[in-house]
Amino acid sequence: SRILLAAILSDTLNLRSVTATTADRMMVTLLSILGEVDDIQGLAKGMFRAKTEWIVNLGAYEMTRGDQKDFTCNGWKLGIAVLEVTDVNPVLDVADKLILELRILKHEKGKTKDGVHDRRKELDFSYIFVVDVTNQRSQL
Repeated sequence: SRILLAAILSDTLNLRSVTATTADRMMVTLLSILGEVDDIQGLAKGMFRAKTEWIVNLGAYEMTRGDQKDFTCNGWKLGIAVLEVTDVNPVLDVADKLILELRILKHEKGKTKDGVHDRRKELDFSYIFVVDVTNQRSQL
């Protein structure tokens, strides 16, 4: 029950996400009783703190590629990476490394399966959103 509880808290950003449902809220209550978890807020806070430390320790390469998706909009190719953290400062401390990795990523997307580079397949823009899950704010 504790693992399921942690999964719901993580997925719904401690029930603060717009995707959180009534069923999520009900299951959090039920699972916290079954798992004998008295401090749901403390559990969520600890999970997000640990995730922030883990993300920052990954390094810039993984931070820019871990949760990264490509989109096309009006002919422009965009790459968007997302980091959900409880403290943006450790991420911003390595912003110069992240920017370099985003530039490399843009170029890497031009590689074809046979190893040939095709400039037309490169990303036009590459972004990283640093989401402060505690304050529900994002930095680009």
